[in-house]
Amino acid sequence: MTKLDIEEDKTILLFVGNPTLRKGADLLPNIMKKLGDDYTLVMTSGLRGDVKRYGKNIRYAGKVDPDQLVNLYNFCDMFLFPTRSEGLALTVLEAMACGKSIITTDCASMPEVIRDGHNGFLCEMNNVDDYAEKVHYLAQDKNLQAAIGARNRKEIQRTYNLQNMAKQYIDEYSKYL
Repeated sequence: MTKLDIEEDKTILLFVGNPTLRKGADLLPNIMKKLGDDYTLVMTSGLRGDVKRYGKNIRYAGKVDPDQLVNLYNFCDMFLFPTRSEGLALTVLEAMACGKSIITTDCASMPEVIRDGHNGFLCEMNNVDDYAEKVHYLAQDKNLQAAIGARNRKEIQRTYNLQNMAKQYIDEYSKYL
């Protein structure tokens, strides 16, 4: 992506969402500092217009429309989401749908979606070293990245398709009739 000025030999991470404490955005500069110059993080601003700029290996995409967002998911090597509190994170599901590996926090709903070591990695909350270690580990094995990405794509197609979701709603509402 020339607009973001990223060298081709870098491992590209993506963070999507509002850059808030709840989403763990404050951890990103330290994670990226720990990872070093072989890695670049692309960061959106979610619904916010401005993002605090820090870190030479962090690029800001700002607000992006849905088509641009799909391009960013497909452009990155893996999805980094150091959340502290989350419902069902649509950004994680979107990254999975694009066949990406996920590195996120072992908290809230994340363990319901990500099975550690199977379709991504769960990290200890606020542990910058843990996030950096998992990213580095995954970046060293392109075959593992591809296998995890394929599992994620298949999981989304199997679990989060419209027919399955509609059936689950009907089953749930039927309990109250």
